[in-house]
Formats: sequence, C-alpha cells, structure tokens
Amino acid sequence: MNENSLQGSYTVDELTDLVEAGVLVEFDRITQRGGVLGAMETGYQRGKIQDESMRCEVGGGQYRHNV
Repeated sequence: MNENSLQGSYTVDELTDLVEAGVLVEFDRITQRGGVLGAMETGYQRGKIQDESMRCEVGGGQYRHNV
C-alpha cells in the first residue's frame, strides 16, 4: 500500500512540463517551414526521424533526449 498518494507527482509534473516544452518548440519549427505540408515538401520530418534514429544507433540503443 502506498501511504503517500502524491509520491513522485513532482517528478511526473516536471517531466510532463519538459515534454510539453519540447513539443511546442517542434511545433514552432514546423510552423516556420510553412506548416506540416511545407515541412513535408522539404523533407523536414523524414530528416528529423533519420537524425534521431542515427543518434540512437550511435548511442548503443540508449536514447536520451535533451529538451
């Protein structure tokens, strides 16, 4: 039984805030490229996926994202 129902909630809140901030930055980058369609035309999303995949491979499968 967990005696403290709020145990860990600070950490979860902080991680949620970090993810939200990262998502908003990425939305801004896509918007600067003319929205989703504009970013697709330039290959932005594909390039980001390839870059992240390469970082994961180089890191030996250990994925760390700096927000």
